[in-house]
Amino acid sequence: YLGVFNGTTDGGSSTANLDNDESLVARLFTRPFGRGENTALEGLGFGVAGTYGDGEGAPSNYSSVGQQTFYRWLAGAVIDGTTWRVDPQLYYFNGPFGLLGEYAISSQQLRNGAVSGPVRNQAWQVTVSWVLTGEPAKFNGVKPRKPVDPAKGVWGAWQIVARITELDIDGDAFPAFADPAASASRARSYGGGLNWYLNSLLRITTDFNFTQFRGGSMPDEYVLITRVQLRF
Repeated sequence: YLGVFNGTTDGGSSTANLDNDESLVARLFTRPFGRGENTALEGLGFGVAGTYGDGEGAPSNYSSVGQQTFYRWLAGAVIDGTTWRVDPQLYYFNGPFGLLGEYAISSQQLRNGAVSGPVRNQAWQVTVSWVLTGEPAKFNGVKPRKPVDPAKGVWGAWQIVARITELDIDGDAFPAFADPAASASRARSYGGGLNWYLNSLLRITTDFNFTQFRGGSMPDEYVLITRVQLRF
């Protein structure tokens, strides 16, 4: 995949070109054993994605799983130059087992008054899952063998998941671009959950996450999230 986009800050979303700059975005992904005879490796896929461009304006703050802001840039900090990201990734699915992992580096050229320089943050996550009812796990979810039908004692497909994820802030961000007394330099989250696939279109998820912060003033976070998702 290759494209040219308006570009945005980390975690941001925009339908307008606010800074008159563009970003080149590319992704290469492969499933080398997708049509081979080794069925144990058919569900293996890996690749790398990245962006490159120039930017300007205020960078985005970072939020926790529970959407609490744990890292804030100083009021005078702005993006002023090259922004790039690299994101290697992989997944592996075999029967009811699933594994998803990625590692990301994000670099932004920042300026605050007379001080300028790149800030390169790093993040990673690993997610494992198991379908309790035996259906095959796939990247786009689970398709129940039989949809929910209480009259027949059929309850769709059930999947348990666990995830660990971490964001590390570049030490060069402090104190020129962020206040070490107010902003955390690392956030690590441990999560577990249960997915209920009622049919091929409807899913209900319940997740519990525990997040620890290093530095700053944020206490540990405990959050329970339930979501109903309709897929087409």
